[in-house]
Amino acid sequence: MRRWSLACVLLLAATPLFAQEFPWDRWLDTRVPEPPPPPEPRRDDRLDLFRQLRLREGDEQRIKALIAQLDAGTYKERQKATTALLAEGPKALALLNQALPGATLEKRTRLENCIKAIDTPGWRADVIQRLDDVRRKPPDHACPALMRCLPCLSGDALDEVIDTLWQLRETDGKLDRLFAEALDDAAPQRRAVAALLVGWYGSDKERESVRRLLEDPDPTVRFRAAHGLLAGRDKHAVPALIAALGKGEYTLADQAEGMLQQVAGDNAPKVALGESAAERAKCHAAWLAWWNQHKDRLDLSGVDVGFGLQTQQKRAEKVATEFLNAIFKTQDFKMLEKTTAVPFYVPDKGLLDTRQAFDAYFDQLKQLPKEMTTMLKFKADGALPVDKAVDLTSRPRDREYLQGLPRGGRLAVKVAMSVEQQPTQDWILIIVRVTGGRAYVIGVCEARNYR
Repeated sequence: MRRWSLACVLLLAATPLFAQEFPWDRWLDTRVPEPPPPPEPRRDDRLDLFRQLRLREGDEQRIKALIAQLDAGTYKERQKATTALLAEGPKALALLNQALPGATLEKRTRLENCIKAIDTPGWRADVIQRLDDVRRKPPDHACPALMRCLPCLSGDALDEVIDTLWQLRETDGKLDRLFAEALDDAAPQRRAVAALLVGWYGSDKERESVRRLLEDPDPTVRFRAAHGLLAGRDKHAVPALIAALGKGEYTLADQAEGMLQQVAGDNAPKVALGESAAERAKCHAAWLAWWNQHKDRLDLSGVDVGFGLQTQQKRAEKVATEFLNAIFKTQDFKMLEKTTAVPFYVPDKGLLDTRQAFDAYFDQLKQLPKEMTTMLKFKADGALPVDKAVDLTSRPRDREYLQGLPRGGRLAVKVAMSVEQQPTQDWILIIVRVTGGRAYVIGVCEARNYR
């Protein structure tokens, strides 16, 4: 009994010290511990490529100075400038392309080599894939990122970005305010795209601002403004398109003529646009006379110059039929030139990069016997996006070509070919690029007999 009492006394005596040393508060704490903080949200990197395509302060002046050195007096200076331009990467592509017209042979050769080294199939495929992902599930701030990179883009990449901006143009059911704000942007590339979308979908007040851009010093801005206003059924677009026929870039004039022909329909002047100054002046005068005669009763309700798939399909089938007629029916090689664009793909040669290579290839068609061309029958049987046409061809080279094409404005027209009095038929794919008011055949692929 004495031992037990002594033990109790010792225990009671030691309790204060024991309590101070043992973490009773934690040992007896039955509260549920707080969960760990959530992980940082994963950065959406689909726009990284486009964020890097920006001309920051001083970039444009530096790149233009390097381009000017491409035909410098010494080889060392020219080579140094070439190396520096290659280091600039894709953000220099638009300025390199802009410098091509009027360049000396030396300068043009170096420009083309730089463009070929930077604008690789791999880079274009990356652009296409990222834009496909952006269109499927748009990330936040996609339109601002794409608008910022416009001055660095040209060719197919530019067409793809414009198509993407067109698809992502709305916020809460209305045209994003970003585009109206860009009408006064210092960069003509951004003004041009803004004019296209605001002229098409903007309010009456916003369209008034677009009409002022019909007098913009930059020809592309004027053309895009006219395109957008015409899509919005605004007659102010027509005189600006007629003006583009007489001066400025031929490619813009060609697209303007295509839009005007849609406006005029059967009443269109019979004078075709040519590349010489005299031909352009004659075409411009004819359309000006047409405008003075029809402007007061012009109806734009049936005009469709949009980017929608059905509109593009109609244009693609039409130009594919004109292309085949020019080869096999009329032997009209002027029409063949008008309905095609280079680079042009053919299965046995691959890409024909220049108009000279194209002409040399198709000159052999002039030797076709007339009886053969009269017996040949063909019929367009619908158009579909090129990514859906890949499975219609079994040739690996054709499949690779189709897979590498941009998605925006590229269609494959299915055409059945047969010879008179023979029951069998073969199928080909006519590849078409639709841009602005025009459609151009850019390739031919073999197709499986899918029926």
